[in-house]
Amino acid sequence: MARPLVILVVSLSTLASLSTLVSLSALASLSAFSSLSLFSSPAQAGERAISGTGGSSLGLESLLERFSRVPGLEAVFREEKSLTLLREPLISRGRLYYAAAGRLARYTEEPVDSLLLVEGERLSYASGGERGAIDLDSNPAVRVFVDSFRLLLKGDLPRLRERFEIDFASASESGRDGWRVRLIPRDPSLSGFLSSIQIEGRELLLSQLRILEKSGDETAMFFSSVQVDRRFKREELDSLFRLPAP
Repeated sequence: MARPLVILVVSLSTLASLSTLVSLSALASLSAFSSLSLFSSPAQAGERAISGTGGSSLGLESLLERFSRVPGLEAVFREEKSLTLLREPLISRGRLYYAAAGRLARYTEEPVDSLLLVEGERLSYASGGERGAIDLDSNPAVRVFVDSFRLLLKGDLPRLRERFEIDFASASESGRDGWRVRLIPRDPSLSGFLSSIQIEGRELLLSQLRILEKSGDETAMFFSSVQVDRRFKREELDSLFRLPAP
């Protein structure tokens, strides 16, 4: 059960939402970083700061500080899971919800209905007649996917630095700050199958999340119809962030 669950969370591409904001295309975000260059000195040991020629002043600390003030996010996602054994990617679609304090819900609508919830240190899921839960503290392979996205949206830079080596890139285009965060897990037990997790966006608008595995498999999640300042009512929190009755 462990491997399918990892794939399910990867397909969450995980928080990476965790959320998307304002329909940005993947091509637009990729072109924004075509001319990035490394700074001569790192922001911290094991962390590289990258700046583009557009003159962006956005830094990792300021980006995470902005995310820490976001009350909630909602976005539509399209996910492509490319496997070396398959000619065509596996595609799924659905909607993501993120609420302050790290609550995350992923509703997959195609090809099958399923729900994945993350709250605190517990991940719960329901798909068809199957449902279950896992303690994130007991499964580092699942936690790394959850933390990569959730800690970014929470603006929790100390814990991100504790769990990942970080490459940060920024560039300015049309007066808006674009950025890319590349996360490499520090846990040696994960290095055998996971290369990196990359999240891109513009200001607070997430555009895509990519997970690269050592096997050559890759998961890409693209976001659209994003609401940044999403404030959930109590009844919405009770309904969206809860598994349906069996």
